Amino acid sequence: MNQLKQNKEFILEYITAISGVTKTRELLEKYNGDPGLVDTIMFF
Repeated sequence: MNQLKQNKEFILEYITAISGVTKTRELLEKYNGDPGLVDTIMFF
């Protein structure tokens, strides 16, 4: 699979994951490497 196609799939997966669904810690950690930010998002 070429890089452009991989990038497009990643972005579509990300948008789907964050749109209108309950955000789990595992989901947030998949797209964010900052534990403090993950904690803040989980709090709200």
